[in-house]
Amino acid sequence: HWQKCNVETFSVVYDLTPIRYKDIFSKSYEHFSLYIREMLQHSDNSICISRFVADDVADWCRSNHLKRQKPRNVYVAYLGYDFADAATWVRPELRRFTDSRKTMLVVGADSPHKRHILTAQVVARIMENHPEFDGNLLFIGKRVKREEQQFREMTGEDNDRILWIEDAEDEELRY
Repeated sequence: HWQKCNVETFSVVYDLTPIRYKDIFSKSYEHFSLYIREMLQHSDNSICISRFVADDVADWCRSNHLKRQKPRNVYVAYLGYDFADAATWVRPELRRFTDSRKTMLVVGADSPHKRHILTAQVVARIMENHPEFDGNLLFIGKRVKREEQQFREMTGEDNDRILWIEDAEDEELRY
């Protein structure tokens, strides 16, 4: 119906796993195979989540002899973040901190069960007792406000080798 109205249709394909591994997906193989066949037979375009899936779809369409009025367009739209295209802006504080020495990175919001405070305390003690240890500790993520004072007390107010950034951008994580 849509083709008669000059409307292009798109299908999104995440993978063909139930078809490719029918021994694992034996119960859903038949239904998924029919679904994929109908979807790919009647849509004008396919958007796949990776180059591998796009190649797999093209191969599957060829090997299953899907008959089409016009050629299928297969596009790739990656689900992940494309770090190669990211801007390289990094706040000067973070750049100075990570460029000064090797840096251990802890990513994720703080909560009591994750024990970020304990991690900071252990690293601060290592720094204090082992001057040969030449490293930084960087936390990136939201901080529990009630533990902020405790964090400063345990790591030392003037410890310039432990840093916590709550609002890092993707470009900064990449850096």
